[in-house]
Order: sequence, then C-alpha cells, then structure tokens
Amino acid sequence: MKKLKIIWLATWWPRPDHPVLGTFTKREAEAVAPHCELVIIHALPTSSKQHNIVIQNAEAGYREVLVHCPKRKGIFGQILFLRGWELAMQSVVDEGFKPDIVHLHVLSLAGIAALKFHRKNHVPVILSEHWSGYSLDKISLGIIRKWLYKKVVATAHINFVVTENMEQAMKKMGLKGAYSVAPNLVDTAFFMPTDTPVSSIPFQFLHVSNLDDEHKNISGILRAFAKIITTYSAHLTLIGGDNGIAHVQHLIKELNLEKYVTVKGVQPSLIVRQQMQLSHAFVMFSNREGLPCVMLEAMAVGLPIISTSIPGLEDWVTPEVGMLVSKGDEVGLKVAMREMVDNFSSYNRAKIRERVMKECNPDVVAQRILTAYKDAATATKRS
Repeated sequence: MKKLKIIWLATWWPRPDHPVLGTFTKREAEAVAPHCELVIIHALPTSSKQHNIVIQNAEAGYREVLVHCPKRKGIFGQILFLRGWELAMQSVVDEGFKPDIVHLHVLSLAGIAALKFHRKNHVPVILSEHWSGYSLDKISLGIIRKWLYKKVVATAHINFVVTENMEQAMKKMGLKGAYSVAPNLVDTAFFMPTDTPVSSIPFQFLHVSNLDDEHKNISGILRAFAKIITTYSAHLTLIGGDNGIAHVQHLIKELNLEKYVTVKGVQPSLIVRQQMQLSHAFVMFSNREGLPCVMLEAMAVGLPIISTSIPGLEDWVTPEVGMLVSKGDEVGLKVAMREMVDNFSSYNRAKIRERVMKECNPDVVAQRILTAYKDAATATKRS
C-alpha cells in the first residue's frame, strides 16, 4: 500500500538555543515516520536579512526543513515569519512532494499557512494542540489570533488535544470543531523501572521542568520542602531551567537549602531517566498544565506523583498513582510530601506504569495518528 505523504508544521521543535522545546513532537515524528513519507517544517526567527531554507535529511526516517526568518518587531515581523512558513512549504512542493495531509502542531501563525494551503490545494488539515494556556482563568488571545484559531479548529479534520479539559476550555473560547483526546507519547521501552532498589534515606524527591516560577511555581515547592526537612531526611533534585537557574539558586540559598537541594540544569533524556530511577517520588506544583510529558515519563518509571489539582491532571493522578493538592496551597504540598515519605511503600510501581503503557506507548500513539491520516485522506477523496 502506498504511503501517505505528510507535512508537519512544527511550531515547537528542538533547536540549539532551546534543546527541549517540542521534544514530544519529535518523539511522535519518530514513531510515525516508518509508516508514511514525512517532512517536518519549523521556522526560527534569526538575525538573517532574508529567508534562508535549510533542508536536512534526518536519520530517523523523516526530512527536516528549517527556515530562518528575518527577526523584526511588530506586525512586519509576524508577516515575515508567516512568509517563512509559506516559502518552506512551497519549496517542499516544488521538489515534487505533494502532501496528502498537513499536520499543524500547536496553534500559531503557521495555522495561516496551513489554511491557505488547504484552500488552494484541497489538502486536509489536522491539529495537535499542547499549549497549557487554555487552562488559565483569564486568557486574551486578541481579535486576530482568536479569529485564526477559530478558523483552524473549524477547518481541521480532527483536533487532537491532550486532555478532555483542554477540549472543554477551547470550546468555551469559541473554538468549535471535531476533537479527539490523545495523550502525549512516552518511550515506554526507555522510561521504565529499574530492579535496583532505591536507598530509603534520604527520601528522594524529583522535579523536572523549565523551572519557570510563574508557570511551575518552583518557589512554592522549595518553601514547602524547607518545612519538611526539619523532621524528615529528604533531598530534592531539580532538573531543567531553559532560561537559566540563577533565580532558583538564589532562593535555595535564601532558604538555607544548599545541603538538601541539587539543581542540575537542562539534561539529556538518559540523565533524566537515571535520576527518575534513583528517586522515590515526582513532585509538581504548577499553576497551569496541559499533560506534561515529564510526569508521564515519571509514571512510566513507576514513580508516585504529587501534583497540583488541575483539571486534566486529576484524571491521571488517581489515589493509586499519587496525591493532588490545591493550586498555590503550600501547606497542602508540605502535608502531601510528608505523607509521601510515610506511605511510599504502599504504592505499586507496576500499577502506576500501567496506564502510560496502555495509552502513551509509541505504537498506540502512532496508530492513533495514522488512523486519522487515513480517515482524512479518504474523506477528501470522497468529497
């Protein structure tokens, strides 16, 4: 059977200055690529004076097309950025690659390029959305951005979202369309429990993120942790910090936690997995979330989870998986961390891993996406 030809417009994609951006999109590409002809386009604002398209042949079985766009301020900069997406798509088509599907990953200006291509060539569009901002109590997209998002969601053959809560939040904003809940992919053959028992003392907590305080509330984690080490032998490891870790290190010093907290900065997946396997529990205290990959990866390793009670996460962090605390409730987080130390032995690592294995493993995710491609392509031929 002839393989479908797919163009991905990857709003988030790993790049030299941001190596962990969109890593989940890249993992999905690696899972899907063996079953279709895949070209991935991503745009990057740079100091270049004109658009520069770089085509790379990736070893993973797909082709990357990176377009460097002249970085300018205001509406002119946005026009140049949009033009970059369009030029990259046209360059792929001019080489003879006629896509059956355009798959947009995360709503952005690239959505305009997807819509224009759809209207000109009658190629169906599929959207995968990951942005956690829909869960904010107050959100303003602006008139033009909201119009664009409405058009993309209404046009898309299917809109993949990571949680039902994201679907409801988007619909509440007037983004009406065909939705399907699709959790993020986890490499369950890589992120898995180890047979080596973890030393019980000190109790090892782990947090992995970009360490952005406004989003992840790292300061709240540190303040709660500072209150449990007076009576418990515990250690906290922080991994990440895309925009630096100076603010975190300052607060650690202010709270006299230098002996109890280790900050490791951004690390490759191998080190993240190793640290998960050396930890007892994974802790998050976010103000908003979609469905964080690192939480799912921690579950795949079998770690019990402490998380903020955010709609969407509540479905995953069940009592057999971990504990939920209210957003911003540092006293509640302190209590949860104490209870985790006391009751850690009651958690079953295999049970924690079970749902991730069932819904997030690469084969399941790839099949979900490929089915959507075939349905969209078939529906287009019939129309």
